[in-house]
Amino acid sequence: MNQKRLIALIVCVIALMGLMRYRSQSRELLDAVSSDPEPPESVVLLDAQWPETGMDLPVPPGTVRWAMADREKGTHTVQLQSVSEEAVKEYTATLKKAGYQEISRRDEETGFSIGTVFTDGSSMVSLAYSQHTLVVTLMEQGWSTENSTLKSGKLSNVHINGYATYDPEAGVRVVTELFAPKSEEDSPGFTQVSGWVILILNGEQTVCYLGAETDAQDAVALAVSTGVTGQTGDRGTVILGGTVHADNAVGGAGSFAMSFDIQIP
Repeated sequence: MNQKRLIALIVCVIALMGLMRYRSQSRELLDAVSSDPEPPESVVLLDAQWPETGMDLPVPPGTVRWAMADREKGTHTVQLQSVSEEAVKEYTATLKKAGYQEISRRDEETGFSIGTVFTDGSSMVSLAYSQHTLVVTLMEQGWSTENSTLKSGKLSNVHINGYATYDPEAGVRVVTELFAPKSEEDSPGFTQVSGWVILILNGEQTVCYLGAETDAQDAVALAVSTGVTGQTGDRGTVILGGTVHADNAVGGAGSFAMSFDIQIP
């Protein structure tokens, strides 16, 4: 049965201070592959609180919706809700006072930035913000400005594109695309995506794992079938976020976040 799109494509640069519009017509659309139904053994869902790590890091504002750790990659990812843009600005200032500097551009070593990346020289923090949702990725070991894998060229933000489709039998299906600007010659080399899709429809909340391993791709598209159905005109919200790993990203990983409203056709 043919699927109908619930919304127009919404494209944004994963960035701390807001969203940047990007026309989907400027790149070839990807064929979405199904997300893994369950996270790998190395990815552990933690209690909904700020995790204990070896990093001397200020705790961000907001309420923790979920937290996870990737034991193999050595990362922690936290999604916080009820966060205002002003609170994010204040937290950014707090990070800088704590000795973390934003990596926005480097003169000799450059690469791809996933989220807004901060470092104190031995650990990394990546922030992604979208409509009162803040996703934070922490990398506390094995990374430094000296051993970071970067390529020559311009530092570029990775883009995220999300949309939903609907089938009366299969329900709401959420597609997430991650890619670099088409003008970039180098590839981010995506290797793994781990996160969660939250669908809120008619007051009910459904949470699905969003993730897969890829072979150093320059773009990746994942589809999550929620199985949630509704009636014509029902309205809801999709909130997605997590961590994406890439060979040529600053620090090797970063946060992504996005949320959008849907309406069943």
